Amino acid sequence: MFDNRNPYTLRHEVVGGFVRYYVSFVDGAGVRRETKVSRQIYAEFRRFKKIERNLRRWDERYVEQSELTEMELHKRAFFPDKTVEETVIESMQIRQLRAVLQKLSTIQRRRLFLRYELRLTFEEIAEKEHCKRQAIQQCVSRVEKEIKSQL
Repeated sequence: MFDNRNPYTLRHEVVGGFVRYYVSFVDGAGVRRETKVSRQIYAEFRRFKKIERNLRRWDERYVEQSELTEMELHKRAFFPDKTVEETVIESMQIRQLRAVLQKLSTIQRRRLFLRYELRLTFEEIAEKEHCKRQAIQQCVSRVEKEIKSQL
């Protein structure tokens, strides 16, 4: 994370129509020092200051400001753990679905595979199967209804 402390300060003053640029900092002994610098050096320090400000804002925006416990991380998991009951029910549903899919014809299984596994449109499937889009759409719709009724 970015260190929020700024090790230097910048100032400028106009004296006799001329602009003078200064950088002040605390040295290793803890004494505050101020140095006159050229316009180019002053401009670089200002550029660094903007970069630091942007880093500070990035930290504020994207770094979580609270501490996360193991339990909190577990709750936020992308795939949270399932209970034994959920696992058993899911397993039974998968077995039922496989049994229903086995009863389908080869053409019906192939069309479902192309639609849901490969995520092809009805037009793309019809082109592969050399038939009309409506035929594919009706076939998939009938199979979906059949699967729903058996599950």
